[in-house]
Amino acid sequence: MNNSPISQLAMSVSKDPVVPGESLVYQFSIGNLDSTALTDVELRTALPVGATVDVIGEDGFVDSDTGEIVWNIESIGVGSTLQREVSITVASDAVAGEILTARAELRHDGGVALDASAEQATTVVASEFPITVDLSATPDPVAAGDRLLYEITVSNISAVPVDAVGVLFRVPAELSFIFSTDAEPNAACGTTVCSANLEANWALGTLAAGESRTITINALVSPNVLAGTLISVPVRVTSPDVIDNVNLSKVVAVNNSPISQLAMSVSKDPVVPGESLVYQFSIGNLDSTALTDVELRTALPVGVTVDVIGEDGFVDSDTGEIVWNIEIIGVGSTLQRNVSITVASDAVAGEILTARAELRHDGGVALDASAEQATTVVASEFPITVDLSATPDPVAAGDRLLYEITVSNISAVPVDAVGVLFRVPAELSFIFSTDAEPNAACGTTVCSANLEANWALGTLAVGDSVTITIDALVSSDTSAGTLITAPVRVTSSDVIDHVNRISVIAVEAGE
Repeated sequence: MNNSPISQLAMSVSKDPVVPGESLVYQFSIGNLDSTALTDVELRTALPVGATVDVIGEDGFVDSDTGEIVWNIESIGVGSTLQREVSITVASDAVAGEILTARAELRHDGGVALDASAEQATTVVASEFPITVDLSATPDPVAAGDRLLYEITVSNISAVPVDAVGVLFRVPAELSFIFSTDAEPNAACGTTVCSANLEANWALGTLAAGESRTITINALVSPNVLAGTLISVPVRVTSPDVIDNVNLSKVVAVNNSPISQLAMSVSKDPVVPGESLVYQFSIGNLDSTALTDVELRTALPVGVTVDVIGEDGFVDSDTGEIVWNIEIIGVGSTLQRNVSITVASDAVAGEILTARAELRHDGGVALDASAEQATTVVASEFPITVDLSATPDPVAAGDRLLYEITVSNISAVPVDAVGVLFRVPAELSFIFSTDAEPNAACGTTVCSANLEANWALGTLAVGDSVTITIDALVSSDTSAGTLITAPVRVTSSDVIDHVNRISVIAVEAGE
């Protein structure tokens, strides 16, 4: 037992369970909780027996004596974190029921003989698993006292229904959330506030073939969490119709002095096979000096075709990622980059397309910010379309920001019980009646930071459209360079998926 740890190590895997011959990625996160830098850091991992190593990230190498993967890191600053990854392919002759175990060990000067260790078990199944799950969290890193938004997307990619699907989210010691206003759908955790170490549960019922469901959790990070802490969340998805559980975890670093922000959005969700869409990446400089030698890097979903890369971006021939190198981003400034892609024509209904972006620059930590975006695939044109806009962009602190959410029924039949949810960003507030049309329902007169604003639109007739307007007030103490991120969800009892959209608006300096 060590009651005074100065470092943390956490480990996660991109998929569990897996089939023989499938590829997956292990991610290792290190956090410095000490008052001095960690030096002469060694991260070492023993991978599952029989696996083939595909890619070792960030100057890692294979120890010829032990077969382990090793990273030597000169220094990790006070309150800083870093990540390392390794991609592997499971043996083609792996046996169903086999447990693939990986172990990581961390050592550094000033610590104990073994400063931290972590293990990850992944099970093998005989054929493609019917349930797929994507787990994302934004922002990453997050600051103590701020909000951390989790999205858990669960899909059925099989040709038959999957019954009694359940989701369990174990609340880590650093987080809490209100079961109703902070979670959609409402969580069941036995109390009003889902707090440290409780189990939050969702009973999703039956997922039809190709159906996807997304759970959002707008968790509050405890204000006394130390910089360098790793917030690790395990999620389990179960069904009596499958022979295994899906087990994933997400690790988010705590950085209490962020100097930059990264946000990511997509032009459409869900999508059909062969459809085109645009990813947008927004960067904000919160620091008192310019950001220099900026690198924005994105890994796009497997199987998509890149159509257009905006603003001098290029494909990294070694990794296949899209990269933008930006010389400088001024104090309080923001910028955007776009990439257009086409979804594979043979994409499967229920498939989850996951994209990830990473931001690095001089003067920051090893990985300054990351963002993820999950988009689901449906078999045919979705009956509900949503247009989301906000003006002005950029906006000044203390000014008004007008959102318009237009929901349309483009199908040949009515769509019933249409609902809209707008999660109020930390930087905004509005009066439910005089600032919103139609009136919003948010449980109070002022729809303020992190509340859920809802509209029940009822039945949309064929060809019918409804527009919601929100004239929100931007908090006067919002810093220039902030990115205001507002998630919107549209649901209906007649469709097998939700429409999920995100608006990202930059804040500029006032007059």
